[in-house]
Amino acid sequence: MGNLALVTLFLCVGMAHGFGKFSLYMEEKCGETVHVDVFGKQAGRLRPTRTSKYKPNMSCTVTIRTADSHRFVVVFRRLDVEYEPFCDDDYLQIHDGNTTSAPTIPGLPRKMCGDERPKGDYVTTGSSMTVFFKSDSWYNDNGFDFIFTIFHT
Repeated sequence: MGNLALVTLFLCVGMAHGFGKFSLYMEEKCGETVHVDVFGKQAGRLRPTRTSKYKPNMSCTVTIRTADSHRFVVVFRRLDVEYEPFCDDDYLQIHDGNTTSAPTIPGLPRKMCGDERPKGDYVTTGSSMTVFFKSDSWYNDNGFDFIFTIFHT
């Protein structure tokens, strides 16, 4: 079993048993940096809002950081963001670093919309990731839901 498979197994078992996990809602942490402590909360779930549909006119950035010797693995549970061929109306971006100018996490598209969730695991190259979500004033779907967990390199 490869390292990534072990991390995924640890993530699934840990989330099922409730180890050090928490939920984040972008609308509540917009513009903030959230620190994930390697000795406390080790996994989290990120969604745009607490409600079933995301809000119109969102433009929100949240940076998630952990210790320098750790990385994040991201696993999508759901992606349901208004589809437009170029993802210009509503979209999600997950950057591999502490700013929106950093590249996206390896393997993820630059912008995500629609209802086809990315399959598999996506690993950051560093100890932070920056999530940006934008919605327009028209149509709002269920949004996104992904789990992130930290691991030591």
